Amino acid sequence: MNHWALFKRSWSILWRNKTLWVFGLLAALGGGFNFNFRAGEVRPMTDLPLGARELLRSVFSASDFSALIGIGLAIGVTTFALATFAQAALISMVNSIQSGHPVSVADGAQAGARRFLPLLLTRFLLALPLLIIGILAARSFFSAFSSLLTESDNISFGLGELGAVTALGGLAFLIGLLTFAVSISAERAVVLDEMPVWPAIMRGWRLLWSKFADYFSIALIFLVLAIAIGILFACAILPILFAGIIPSLEQLRPGINVFTFTAPLVGPAVIVLLLIGLIIGSLVAVFASSVWTLAYREWRASAPAVAG
Repeated sequence: MNHWALFKRSWSILWRNKTLWVFGLLAALGGGFNFNFRAGEVRPMTDLPLGARELLRSVFSASDFSALIGIGLAIGVTTFALATFAQAALISMVNSIQSGHPVSVADGAQAGARRFLPLLLTRFLLALPLLIIGILAARSFFSAFSSLLTESDNISFGLGELGAVTALGGLAFLIGLLTFAVSISAERAVVLDEMPVWPAIMRGWRLLWSKFADYFSIALIFLVLAIAIGILFACAILPILFAGIIPSLEQLRPGINVFTFTAPLVGPAVIVLLLIGLIIGSLVAVFASSVWTLAYREWRASAPAVAG
């Protein structure tokens, strides 16, 4: 497989088919290490610099966590479903474009609706291990910082719980990489080949290991591109960011060990950053979907026995 040619074809698909950007926008809207902390040991949190105690206390004590959890779940479910629909549409449209067929927004919507439920179930099953780890990590995190929910000045945290959070974060990172790699082919098997959920996941697993060199090479190219784009993006937004932060720095007073700054949640700078982020996120979603879809087509064509 010529990986650079794969990226060039994906770039051509991105710029020549603006209808893909609609679903790219929908898609855009859409860390185990134990450091030997002694379980159950509680240490005073007395040396936090720059007003961190006040900041953490305000975050933990001023929030209704039941409401936050409910809102977070609702937003998470909605964005997950929206991203699933967009991904089904993008995979189908890129496949049609590569086969020489014209596509429209209506075609993408029909394709997304047709394979939405099977793809949603596939993505949910692959995300389930991370969801379980996230719940366990959240419990350990809130247990470690439970004293922040009180008015006591003797703020402490359990290093045992923090060690568990760290370990779970590392485990989540490794499992996240594995499930993402499996999902690349599994999702396309569900959408393009209309396979049942579990056989599609098994195909994704087999293709991951039989085409591991291709996976690694494509991911490495993506990493290099992401670093380059990140540097350019950072250079572009720094002036906007400083424009929003500088006025808040005037609120600092000498002799007070508290660093806080405020920035408006709605304003020209925030709106510009939001628009830039949405545009870049939309293009990246289309480009990434195109690269992996074209790669899957080549894998399926060159090794039908393995992919089947």
